[in-house]
Amino acid sequence: MDYVTCRHGHPLCSNTRRAESVSQLHRARAFIFVVLAAVVALCAWVAALPAPAAAAPANDLFFVHLGHIWRWDGATSRVYPFTQPNGNRVGNVAWSVNGNCVAWTESVPDYPMSQRVHVKERVANPTGDWKEHVIDIAWADNAAVSPDGRRVMVSVEGTPSGITTYEVIIQTNEIVATRPGWVWAAWSPTNILIAYNKLTQTAPFGLVGSSFWMYNQITKTDTEIPVPTAGQTEQDYRARAPQWSPKGTSIVFSKRNITEHRDVLASIDMNTLTVTNRLDVTEFGSHDKRWYYTPTGLEWLYVETTPKGGGQPTISELTSGIFGLWPEFLESSFGMNASLPAQSPFTDVPHSSWYYHAVVTMRAKELISGYADDTFRPTEPLLRAQFAKMITTVAKLAVDENMPLPPFSDLGPDDTATLYPHEYIAAAYNAGIVMGTSATTFSPWNNVTRAQAMTMIVRAADKLWPGLLEPVPAKFTGYLAGFRDPTHGAQAHKAEWNNLLNGITLPGWDPWAKATRAEVAQMLFNLLEIHGPMQWVRIVS
Repeated sequence: MDYVTCRHGHPLCSNTRRAESVSQLHRARAFIFVVLAAVVALCAWVAALPAPAAAAPANDLFFVHLGHIWRWDGATSRVYPFTQPNGNRVGNVAWSVNGNCVAWTESVPDYPMSQRVHVKERVANPTGDWKEHVIDIAWADNAAVSPDGRRVMVSVEGTPSGITTYEVIIQTNEIVATRPGWVWAAWSPTNILIAYNKLTQTAPFGLVGSSFWMYNQITKTDTEIPVPTAGQTEQDYRARAPQWSPKGTSIVFSKRNITEHRDVLASIDMNTLTVTNRLDVTEFGSHDKRWYYTPTGLEWLYVETTPKGGGQPTISELTSGIFGLWPEFLESSFGMNASLPAQSPFTDVPHSSWYYHAVVTMRAKELISGYADDTFRPTEPLLRAQFAKMITTVAKLAVDENMPLPPFSDLGPDDTATLYPHEYIAAAYNAGIVMGTSATTFSPWNNVTRAQAMTMIVRAADKLWPGLLEPVPAKFTGYLAGFRDPTHGAQAHKAEWNNLLNGITLPGWDPWAKATRAEVAQMLFNLLEIHGPMQWVRIVS
């Protein structure tokens, strides 16, 4: 039989083998044609499908409290610390409709490009762990998360167009779209439309146009959405920061009446394009808003407001019946208002110090103060009079010059020009938080020991917020297990079990040593962490 060799060197029969090869080639071609036809049919079927349904909304609300991110789970009526305090300034929190991806901006000291974006996504495993990413784009201002939690849009200032929005794939940090002039962009729940503002070259930020725009990702077209209410012209208002509702039925946005200098929260019905004014926010110094999807399927709007002239922010539910605000999350914000200041308020409290987040947060909330030379003196021992003031302020006890004073003869003359120390000691004493060193003395200028500080803080929590601190399990053995003083031992164990000593290095820590100003500030900060933003909710750590 006559053989030939193929290009790979294998022998082929010049007659029979060659005929078989031709037959196999015809069969392969036929198979390829069948596969291609199936692919074409599949593509046609997919193209004929209706628009994708919106992701199932989660019952989550994320916000900033005590300088870091918290999560409110409406399904269980619990609030959780979502990130740990790290001393960095955070805010502008946003999340996906399904609640599986959360983004926020973070300012890192000495970071060469100012703010960057952090993203935390829920990992698809039985435990539902979270994985954190850093979108390292210079001068990032804020971020929006896609409904499926796979992408973020990051607004960046200082670009040639004034501001530019970048669309980024979270897993790879790949920029897949660059949109000059876009700001406050937000995806629709179906992931098809993007609502955004355009900045004009002549008037960035301050004079955002009287409309916002809608970009269709399928048709690649822009549509202007006018927003005047009945009886008003487009020129009366400047619209900004549109946000889709969880089901995509409406968009809420902020408006500014140029003529009357009034600010209004309004919404637009996406079926009828009817605009309704929801709330006049002119009386507030600033405002922000986020949607919340209730377990019963309702769309509620939560509004952050801060007082004019300064003060602590509050997040409130916007009640639809009376168009009023119902405060729910105290001293909390969606933006930066409840975050840390841009720099330390004290010259002797550097960012690298272990107590930085606690001290700076407490100062920002006006719960502690320093000295006239802009120092805090964190390593100095705390005086009993100073402790009385700190615990009274943290507990928000009423203090005034007309309150009855305690029976202590060693406080000195009462200066009516200041509440310190007499009235602060009186408030803490009348609340049962502090006691005297005898029936007639308080020893205000003596130092507080760590054991005394733990006892008084635990006593304050138990008296003011019964049930806030959990009982110590019988088998608990912590670092202070060997401290069994009859007066302070049980309170020290309770403090350790309830995380009141978080942040303090406990190995070798002597409870009888003098408590420093930084240590007590950290303990009181931890108490606020346990207490949380609402008085009626138990914090889950």
